Amino acid sequence: MASARHRTADLLLVPSIEPSRGNLRTVDRGMREARCDALVVKASSEGRRTLYIAYGQWRRKENVWCHGRRL
Repeated sequence: MASARHRTADLLLVPSIEPSRGNLRTVDRGMREARCDALVVKASSEGRRTLYIAYGQWRRKENVWCHGRRL
């Protein structure tokens, strides 16, 4: 963890048009390697326009994900 003098906000921003959650495993591995949080924003490619949002918080043992959907 960075010291208070060198604290930075690290965020991996991942835009996508694929509505499935399958690629979150890839993002999860990237978060672990970079030790950063991630925000995944996915636009539906079929049917009604919907945005899917997933926010991942990096943790030493296991990343924590929160999922949402905005119609």
